[in-house]
Amino acid sequence: MEGQPSPEEVKQNCIFCRIVAGAIPSKKVFEDEQLLAILDINPANKGHVLALPKEHYPILPVIPPAVTNHLFETCRKIMGAMRQGLIVPRITMFIANGPAAGQQSPHFLLHLIPREEKDTLEMLDLASQNVEQSVKVLELANVFHRPAPKPTQPAPTTHSKQPPPPSPKTPLIENREEASIQLAAMLEQNPQLRELIMKDPKLVEEYASKSPELNVLFEGVDLFALSEKLRAAQKQPAREAEQVKDATPSPKLADVPDAAALTDTELHAFLDEKPQLKELLLNDLPSLEKKAHENSRLAAFFATQKPAQVAARMKKPVIDYTSLAHDLERQAERRR
Repeated sequence: MEGQPSPEEVKQNCIFCRIVAGAIPSKKVFEDEQLLAILDINPANKGHVLALPKEHYPILPVIPPAVTNHLFETCRKIMGAMRQGLIVPRITMFIANGPAAGQQSPHFLLHLIPREEKDTLEMLDLASQNVEQSVKVLELANVFHRPAPKPTQPAPTTHSKQPPPPSPKTPLIENREEASIQLAAMLEQNPQLRELIMKDPKLVEEYASKSPELNVLFEGVDLFALSEKLRAAQKQPAREAEQVKDATPSPKLADVPDAAALTDTELHAFLDEKPQLKELLLNDLPSLEKKAHENSRLAAFFATQKPAQVAARMKKPVIDYTSLAHDLERQAERRR
């Protein structure tokens, strides 16, 4: 169209295409043949990453499905590395898809933003209660609208007139034993339904009361008691796994030292390279202790000495015994 820039002109004027080409320097986090991930020069939070396809695509819908799948799978791995390396509780994935959504770049970008509690980025948070309720209802709808297993019908004979088959929307359940078998099968085949019963039996009960087939299936079932039983069954394997874990020594991560094995000088040098961890040690022990339970690298670092013990070591003056020995030798030589 006359007056419209050509695709090549768009690429030449796109700052991110120039970054991909190497004409503009960037701090790369990840790169392969299709994708590039770099640090944002104007980060919303420290460690803010921009992930993008190398080919110029303006918005998400025009990206080929294979590239889209690769992009999101790569971002999942990058977010895992960010949580470990930056010691943050969560990562916000943000997409501004088109000008109406606030997209400012002509090149599609996917933002990965490390989050801290009270980090003044609440505008990126969703209204959790309403969203959680909507997600639960959608999950219930997806599960409940699947066709129920059909009972086996006897083969028709020429001497007997068969009753009309039941409506496909209403499973025929002859007795409560059969109903229990069908319910157990449904829970086995639908882990999301099992999870919802454990978390919110009241919502499941309300939804099931509006469905004739599920009303039959859940007839006589105390969903709150079932919720308790499912939770107890879920905890049992976890307790057994914990006992096995306690009985066997846990392997330590090769690149993470045990704080107790470091001298005070080595500890200071190590933490000087980890300013965020050092800041938490000196000024926010409660948050650090919570993170140490959630982060395998922190757990390895504090395997022998707790954060409070390491913090106490950090607050003591460091004595450089090598320099002290040299000073003593020089003083001894002067006296001779």
